[in-house]
Amino acid sequence: MTRSLPAFVLAASLLAGSALAAPDLTPAFKGTIVSTYPSGRSARLFLNRDGTYTGIGAKGAHYAGTWKLKGEKVCLKQTNPTPSLFTFCQSIPNVGPGGTWASKSPKGEPLKNRLEPGR
Repeated sequence: MTRSLPAFVLAASLLAGSALAAPDLTPAFKGTIVSTYPSGRSARLFLNRDGTYTGIGAKGAHYAGTWKLKGEKVCLKQTNPTPSLFTFCQSIPNVGPGGTWASKSPKGEPLKNRLEPGR
């Protein structure tokens, strides 16, 4: 008698194969993510391997917080200067230095992003 895998095991393996992969953030740990707003102002984000980040906003304010991966998205939660009540999640594609991608700000503004080499 031949035994077959239970349907849920087969379904789970199929779903796992189709799930979106987490981004490789290694280049970002060595570089700077620069986000440019429609006004031309830019913000800078520095991700650290330990799950923390620092940044400089488009108006020059310094900020810091923590980040986590949730599927294919990087989720940021500000802790300094004012702790945020919400987490902002966004996809970051696997790009190397000089790579670009589009996204939206927490306020819904379109952003042009690039990964610059160095900090």
